[in-house]
Amino acid sequence: MAYDKIDYELPGIGVVEVFIDQEKSSEGYRQALKNQLSIRLAVLSYLHLLVDHPVSVRVHGVHKNITLPSMPAFFVHRLVTTKFGEYRRGPYRDAGRFRKDFKQAALVAKRILTDKELKKQLSKLTLKLPDDLRQKMAEGAEMAGD
Repeated sequence: MAYDKIDYELPGIGVVEVFIDQEKSSEGYRQALKNQLSIRLAVLSYLHLLVDHPVSVRVHGVHKNITLPSMPAFFVHRLVTTKFGEYRRGPYRDAGRFRKDFKQAALVAKRILTDKELKKQLSKLTLKLPDDLRQKMAEGAEMAGD
């Protein structure tokens, strides 16, 4: 799976989201994709955290499995991007998004804490993270406690 473009198509629902990895795409590429698809792109920091740890689920009424980020990956991504994501700087700074991100992280954390397998997955994931991402995750968690 390529990191610079991921399409989610839900048959019968018709929703398609395109995510662009900020670190792996150029402004020219993003503009070309925007023009081709006639959509507003959302650049997503640290996309690899989500893409590298997928799970497949069945949803009632949808005939194919849907691939999503694992709960541990989503949790780590929320903690990292809440403080260090692209919309935390400059004109994109939005306090409402901070609260939403922390709320999502808290809800996912509650679920992870009740499931031994998810706890193991979170432990394995954090052990594999580079030191800089582990530090960013810790700073995001600290920020949540403030």
